[in-house]
Amino acid sequence: MRLRQALRSGVAAISIASVVAPAGAAPTSHAAPSAAAKTTDIQIHVGQAATFSRVEFRGAGASAQRSGQTVTVSFNRDGDPDIARLRTSPPRWIKTAEARHSGGRVQVVLTIADNADAKVGAADGATYVNVFEKPPPDPKAVEAARLAAIPKEAPRPDPVPFGGVVRMDARLAHSQVLLTFSWANPAGAADATDPAPLLRR
Repeated sequence: MRLRQALRSGVAAISIASVVAPAGAAPTSHAAPSAAAKTTDIQIHVGQAATFSRVEFRGAGASAQRSGQTVTVSFNRDGDPDIARLRTSPPRWIKTAEARHSGGRVQVVLTIADNADAKVGAADGATYVNVFEKPPPDPKAVEAARLAAIPKEAPRPDPVPFGGVVRMDARLAHSQVLLTFSWANPAGAADATDPAPLLRR
């Protein structure tokens, strides 16, 4: 009797287990998601218009900063966003893209063309980068920059003596009248070591 009861209990337990976990069902896993699984929500959208290109980043918190011809989009976590389009067939004014991983976070680095400018921002839940051609330089600004680059000469010391009176000394030398003017500093093109006296017959 006890053996029959044990067998019945065992069959009942197997039946219950079959209901809870049917044969062939995959076991439930609580392991950490893979890199691919945790990045499926980081999306990159690329658009091309006549006057600009746009790259949008969605699905994760991000911020964008520009330094020279490089724009860095930093996400708040690690991942593996798909940048194949940006590398193999980038839109106009974008040279290439690179993904970098550091400190448990991922960055997408865009390199823009030398003749391009960029604007970064956030709107409608996305971080965006707009890339467009630089406007032609202003001729006035170019000339102003050229003049600013020319070294400035030091101001010439005032040759006029204190009191504003230039004294003259006259003397006869070898049948010539030698006139000497007492300037405080070299006047005009006169050499600082030579007073350049004025000779008169």
